[in-house]
Amino acid sequence: MMMMMMMVVVMMMMIMMMMMMIMMMVVVMMMLLLLLLLLLLLMMVVVMMNMMMMMMMMMMMMMMMMMMMMMMMMMMMMMMMMMMMMMLMSKRWTTTTETMSVTKFNFISNRNVAILSISEKTIAGRCGLFKEGVDQNPRPIRTGKD
Repeated sequence: MMMMMMMVVVMMMMIMMMMMMIMMMVVVMMMLLLLLLLLLLLMMVVVMMNMMMMMMMMMMMMMMMMMMMMMMMMMMMMMMMMMMMMMLMSKRWTTTTETMSVTKFNFISNRNVAILSISEKTIAGRCGLFKEGVDQNPRPIRTGKD
């Protein structure tokens, strides 16, 4: 029983670690994106200051827009993937953990009751009481004699 408990706890810890790692990754990605955007803005400003050609400015603007769009798309894709992964993981893990916990609880709380019920059922089954369509305490069958 203790081993089972430990196993469950370890599993939970592993899941938590995974989640934390994923979250950290997302945060880092966000930070990097922000930094990149800032750098691009700086470059834009410098270029504008240096050469005041409208064409260059327009080109830079276009490039910036394109980059932004690309980044946004990438981020969206990543988020979607993450969501999908999370959904799958959470579903699977919740089901497994729930079943495990329920079984363990049953084992701990009413072990004797479970064993008793099982034994009774088996004995009754051997005697042929637990058959479909047969009452547990059948009444005496009435015949037309009395």
